Parts: sequence; structure tokens; C-alpha cells
Amino acid sequence: MNIYRYEENPLITPEDVKPHHDDFEVIGAFNAGVTIYKDEVIMLLRVAERPITKDTNKVMAPIYNHESDELEIIELDKSNPVFDFSDSRTIREKGKLDSFVYLTSLSYLRIARSKDGHQFTVDPEPFIYPSNKLERFGIEDPRITKIGGYLLYLFQCLF
Repeated sequence: MNIYRYEENPLITPEDVKPHHDDFEVIGAFNAGVTIYKDEVIMLLRVAERPITKDTNKVMAPIYNHESDELEIIELDKSNPVFDFSDSRTIREKGKLDSFVYLTSLSYLRIARSKDGHQFTVDPEPFIYPSNKLERFGIEDPRITKIGGYLLYLFQCLF
């Protein structure tokens, strides 16, 4: 087998993915797993998107509410003395830097499809979106493996 690194890596970038939510921006497109299914190359993407705010004094935290089946946006003022906003990815309690209270983005899975394994088209809708209490901060690090025929195994981490 001849393996080489494709010159145009990474294959999918945040600019290639349309946000699922209005007033959000895609900040990460992680090319996590690839397999062949029928006549296509299928790539699982972990997409991270965050709410857009024009107020530089505010930080937004998206959280999936499993009871209402809706995405909620927590808005916090950066001057709030309870929280540490020094890492743009997380919101932590002051003095408790080993854990977080909120994330500033929400991750979910999308599929990108290709006929040649180089040029991909990203599906417009999520393939797997948060749907329970364990996924309130999103879905992380998918892997996909084909074992015999068309049986595909998908693994995902819950945040």
C-alpha cells in the first residue's frame, strides 16, 4: 500500500462548514474518522461552533438542555468575579482551574462525502447532535471503523 500526505491537508477547515445555528460561527472542523461506504469516502467531522457576540464584555456558553430538547445560551459578563475567562474555550470558577463550568462552544458530528477521497462536500445538517444529559456540552472525538461488508462501528466520547 502506498501512503502519502495529501498536499491540501487539512481536508476540511472551519471555513468549509456552514454553522448549524443562526448567529453562530464554526471554530473547529476536526477530520476525525474516514471509511468507505458503498461508492463514497465518508469522513466524520467533529464540528465546534460558538455563538457570535459583538459585545466584547460578554461571553456566551451554549448548552444543550435535554429536558426541553433545545439549545440554551448562557450569557456572562466578563467582569463577573465568580468566573475565570482566561481560556477562550472554557469558563471556570475562579481558583478551580482543574475543571470548567461551561464551554464556549458546542460540538456535534457531521458527515463529509467524497468520490475521490480528496474533495469533500459537507452535509448541511448534523449527523449526530447532542440529545441527552451527558451530551449537554457536546459530542467529542468520533471514530469510525468498517468491519466486514457494510457494518460500520461508530465510537464517540461524551464530554
